[in-house]
Amino acid sequence: MAIITDIYKDGSYWVETSLASKMIRYYEELGYVIPRKPNYEGKLIVPKGTKILVRIEHLLKSSNERVIKICDCCNKRILNQKYQNIIRHRKIDGLDRCVDCGKLKSGESNRTNAPYNKSLDYLFPNIAKEWHSTMNGAQKPKSTYAQSQQKAWFLCSNCGLPFELKVQIRTLYNVGCPFCSDSISYPEKFITSLLRQLNVQFEKEKIFKWSSGKRYDFYFKVNQVDVLLETHGLQHYEKGFANVGGRTLEQEIENDKMKKRLAEENEINKYIVIDCRYSDFNFIKNSLINSELAILFDLTDVDWNVCNEFSMKSIIKTTCELWNNGKTAKQIEKELLLNKSTVIRYLKYGHELRWCAYDPQKLKNQPKPVVQLNLDGTYINKYSSSVEAARQTNIHHQSIRDVCIGKYKHSGGYIWMYKDDYENEKDKIKTPEKIHITKSIVRLTLNGEYIDEFESQSKAARELNLQQSSRISNVCNGKGKSAHGYKWMFKNDYEKLKS
Repeated sequence: MAIITDIYKDGSYWVETSLASKMIRYYEELGYVIPRKPNYEGKLIVPKGTKILVRIEHLLKSSNERVIKICDCCNKRILNQKYQNIIRHRKIDGLDRCVDCGKLKSGESNRTNAPYNKSLDYLFPNIAKEWHSTMNGAQKPKSTYAQSQQKAWFLCSNCGLPFELKVQIRTLYNVGCPFCSDSISYPEKFITSLLRQLNVQFEKEKIFKWSSGKRYDFYFKVNQVDVLLETHGLQHYEKGFANVGGRTLEQEIENDKMKKRLAEENEINKYIVIDCRYSDFNFIKNSLINSELAILFDLTDVDWNVCNEFSMKSIIKTTCELWNNGKTAKQIEKELLLNKSTVIRYLKYGHELRWCAYDPQKLKNQPKPVVQLNLDGTYINKYSSSVEAARQTNIHHQSIRDVCIGKYKHSGGYIWMYKDDYENEKDKIKTPEKIHITKSIVRLTLNGEYIDEFESQSKAARELNLQQSSRISNVCNGKGKSAHGYKWMFKNDYEKLKS
């Protein structure tokens, strides 16, 4: 037993304690001098809030005084502990323990004697494969409870780095390697791979206008039928996330009911829930085979091993492999169905792990090739950069960039796109139904005699000191006969009239 304070004298540790009425006689019998003062009647009393110094061993077992606890197992100092809590948590052997040593003692038998059908090796074989062979001593996954609160060492199969984590955190919350984990659960990756094999176009983490900000795991259509698919982990069936600041089981169930009700009220035809309480290959496979998904699709030709391999692989590593193979961030985004910020984040992680050579500063300074198109979307030419395009076409490079980023529709009579965007979207390019192009105009007398011409309506207005060109425009477009004492025509129309 080891309890100390900052006050040490006469061979003992002392603590200042407040005196309640029931404590006065107790401490006087132990020989402590209790200070008293006369009240308004002249009677000696102990004023409220009086404090005295007492030896730690003389504190009442129910005392709330704060002391320092020393762990008898590892000698760790735990500050600011209530005295009564220390006494209450003492075990039969009378030792004081810190949190970690206490858990180790209370769970010692469970840690080493788990029945195999409740072990990590049996319920979560994929996680058991990452069990560190040397850093866990004699402990093995086949004798460790799958829901154990004990910490264990794992060796990441992706980055090869060891990491320590509670077994329960790995199994219950699907938490992986802190160095390279992509935070996407095993079931979600498994179903992603399955839908790809079925050639289904789907959206992940779908939010609708009517869903009150709630996300649905997968959304897709089958024969014009809207389908929502949800993956429900263990927290939806047995335990919530209340102990880590999340929802309780009851709150989780109510949330599930609300999401389903919102979907049904907004004419979602199919709402499928997949039981994913265990991140195990056979469990997830059987859940899918026995779900409504098997009614919508023929699953007989699905390669389930491909699903498992994809689920075990880090999306971060896949992103880096695609980058190393020459794919751009835009192409990776499209292939892995990730948004731009996620791809960039994964590439930065991969660079730190030396999986890829991604340097955002170099990319920022690296010229981006641009493509020149006619206004009808016809390909004309490719340039190494907007500056090079400007040099060859005499169109300002900033104007070209503005078109590339979508600020303007065209510049210099052309559509401009970054090469990566063009290659990803060339089949979807839609030219504007009507693009405003500067047209030359002709000024005529009221009798139709030629006077002069201008490059544009606005230039004519400026040279004639007119406040606006709208009336000239109306005449050119046939909405008026004259403006400012003249007739006006587009030059093309005038030349056609002359011929």
